[in-house]
Amino acid sequence: MFNKLTESLEKCPIVKRGEYNYFIHPVSDGVPIVEPALLREVAVLMIKKLNLEGVTKIVVAEAMGIHIGVALSLMTDIPLTIIRKREYQLEGEIALHQTTGYSKGELYLNGIEKGEKVVVIDDVFSTGGTMKAILEGISRKGAEVADVLVVIKRGECDIGRPYKYLVEIEVTGDGVCVSLTLSSDLLEKIKRSGAETVALQFPEGLKRKASLFSEQLKKEGYRVIISGNPCWGACDLDLEILGQADILVHFGHAPVGEYDRVIYEPYFQEIDTGSLNKVLPHISSGNISVVTTVQHAPQIDEIIEFFRSEGYSCTTGEASERTPYRGQVLGCTYSAAKNTGADEILYIGTGVFHAIGVKLATGIKVTAFDPVTGEIQVIDESKMLRVRFAKIEKARSADNIAIIVSTKSGQRREDLAERLWSLSKRADIVYIKEITPDALLNLGYGAYVNTACPRLAYDDNVRFPAPLLSPEEYEILLGVREWEDYEIDEIVR
Repeated sequence: MFNKLTESLEKCPIVKRGEYNYFIHPVSDGVPIVEPALLREVAVLMIKKLNLEGVTKIVVAEAMGIHIGVALSLMTDIPLTIIRKREYQLEGEIALHQTTGYSKGELYLNGIEKGEKVVVIDDVFSTGGTMKAILEGISRKGAEVADVLVVIKRGECDIGRPYKYLVEIEVTGDGVCVSLTLSSDLLEKIKRSGAETVALQFPEGLKRKASLFSEQLKKEGYRVIISGNPCWGACDLDLEILGQADILVHFGHAPVGEYDRVIYEPYFQEIDTGSLNKVLPHISSGNISVVTTVQHAPQIDEIIEFFRSEGYSCTTGEASERTPYRGQVLGCTYSAAKNTGADEILYIGTGVFHAIGVKLATGIKVTAFDPVTGEIQVIDESKMLRVRFAKIEKARSADNIAIIVSTKSGQRREDLAERLWSLSKRADIVYIKEITPDALLNLGYGAYVNTACPRLAYDDNVRFPAPLLSPEEYEILLGVREWEDYEIDEIVR
């Protein structure tokens, strides 16, 4: 997923030119400003998409191909040729006639020799008129076009050959809608499964994209059904819907376990590693490790290389059963942060819950960097610990205690619940699927022990009508663990 490009498109203004809805964006118009981080992201994405083997020139058209062409040229060391709107009358110059969705004009091609291998990039396709003219001119020069890429595709464009794009958009008077597309790898997995009916499950933040993905699959000939149940992670699979479908596609998360007829499609967000320069003044040791969430985990080696290039000894933890990517942490699993030999840890991700968990799980300095907001903070867990101590003390007056067991696929810790139940005659075991304030209020226990998602006890504690303790906190309450031995709750398998 393309963070800065997508976000900037969704926020860009629209103006009317007759009946044409014209979107104004830094990539396609250069206004109001072109952020270096956006250009870097676009250039990196182009490098990943383009076939650059043996390419001798990058070809762009004036004016709005220039900035993206320069960014790509600087990162690849491939020379850049700019097709201009004015005639220079140089030897070998050829004129091209272009027609776009809102203008007509002449372009002039120089700098391409017979036999050269080039890639052509452009800012936006609407009708594809400019690109058709460019390709025709390159053909007249006797050069080979290895690849064609447009940053922003708007509508269906036939340029006479296949081409690649970074994002596809729809533009109305109300704004820009960035279309999400199913990866070819996912489509191949679905095809190999032999499924006819496909169930889709999305976390809360992606549910509004369900209809877009459904439409794409229906065009491929599949019957699609969608899970509307709440979903907060890969531990929250809607396995019941498999009674009506051949396979379930779970979006947004990496697997925390293997289940038959389930395909995972994680949601990845690229970060600009150049933004990590902001973090350097906040690091006090030359020996660090880096952890992150699944959204950024595919970049972990790139992130490590950045810090090594700055003179740091930098490493990360290995993958585990619940975290299939190196350096990945969950709100319930911090194994990638442990035993790395580092003196301090950098957590990269939104929010601070994971970072506090890393601090409690390792006991060493943790700095949190939010790549979306740019916010940096050194983690102080003392406030959270004071709150947790108060919850334990409040639970001492409870006449009865419910030990909660989740029925969700990746949260069901029955053995742990049985062990905790054996510690006190005041305790009952209660099975719940959705642990909500109303559900606990209706049960009426004086205190609860959470063996489901650990975040419920820590992150959502103010919502519940009675103390909701972690297993370790319950042991402190009963005197089988000392406060000094406090540990954060984790699900390790």
